[in-house]
Amino acid sequence: MIIFYPKEIRNVEPDERAIQFAIENTEAYFLVVNPQMELRKTLAEALEEIRSTLQMRIPTVFSLKTVVRILKDHITDIMKDVKLKQTEITKIITDPELFFGISYERKKKEEIFKFLASYIFLSQVLFLGSFTIGYLNSGSK
Repeated sequence: MIIFYPKEIRNVEPDERAIQFAIENTEAYFLVVNPQMELRKTLAEALEEIRSTLQMRIPTVFSLKTVVRILKDHITDIMKDVKLKQTEITKIITDPELFFGISYERKKKEEIFKFLASYIFLSQVLFLGSFTIGYLNSGSK
């Protein structure tokens, strides 16, 4: 389980009672792996719903929309700290040295490029396949 508290939680006094009160009474976003679910509740409410879901054996799964939204939110958050212009980013990611720089053999650039392209493609296909299988299996229970 991953718990995302709002940024305001950072303003809580560094005191055990204040922290405990904030954690128990602030609504947070919970991303739960088993059972797969997402919640926006206080800690106690979220734990109760998770317990209830487990006891009743309710099948749950993350939707593709949820997965994409979470990834987008995290990438957006990370990119807030990146102070590069779009042209600089494009220059970096289109520079062959980004991939070839990891190889000690300059002679085999074409082979390395094909391997990396295949590896990236395969990892995406495997992710999509495992996500789809998990999604279909969860609906058949």
